[in-house]
Amino acid sequence: VNPSINIKLIHQTGVHCVLHIARDSPRPDVIVSVLSVTNTSTSNAINNFHFQAAVPKNMRIKLQNLSTSDLPVCNPILTAQAITQILIVSNPNKEPARLNYKLSYYLSGEQINESGEIDNGFPSSIDLI
Repeated sequence: VNPSINIKLIHQTGVHCVLHIARDSPRPDVIVSVLSVTNTSTSNAINNFHFQAAVPKNMRIKLQNLSTSDLPVCNPILTAQAITQILIVSNPNKEPARLNYKLSYYLSGEQINESGEIDNGFPSSIDLI
């Protein structure tokens, strides 16, 4: 997978959540993306991470399972761990694409909820990357 577009969803309190939209695709009307979540906090672990995404009715989305839902505190001596998830979006009409997302996790026992929309920057087809 050759990432060509990286969209930051979160970059706060040591939690970094990025959507990597791949240049490679099985078909021109399919967009493959990889969500990656890393923790750079040396004092707070990430627990019970959940990610949800939705697209307009004329499109379809499939989310693979998360690689894990927990990340330990960052240890600068060890290789960084990550939560990953693959998203596959089908846009047969190549109409303007929009992705709504919600994510939640616990940080130091406190539940954090974030949501947003990607409309600019999310390609409608692989031809536009």
